[in-house]
Amino acid sequence: MKRNLLFLIIFILTSVATGYFALQLSHSIPQLPAGLLAADKGYGVTIDLTQYNNNALADTLATLRANGLTWVRQPIRWAEIETAPGQFDWEQIDRIFAAIAR
Repeated sequence: MKRNLLFLIIFILTSVATGYFALQLSHSIPQLPAGLLAADKGYGVTIDLTQYNNNALADTLATLRANGLTWVRQPIRWAEIETAPGQFDWEQIDRIFAAIAR
């Protein structure tokens, strides 16, 4: 009889402790969102957008967005930016950034 009473008391204490800790976990403060440099940024794609004219570029960006891609990595070839020493041509890259901003 004493043994059954002891097991009943242990069972009740264990149940109360489990309930208490479950309640504490459910009221815990959620983690802050990941910082700017965090690895989890969603899905994205590396794509050379310089190959598209303005209409195709807008359509491609809309398709990427519609498919849930949240970032784009554009390869930039320095030889195409600095065509001669000290002469820079940012036109293609500026066009892409303007399209992304829209």
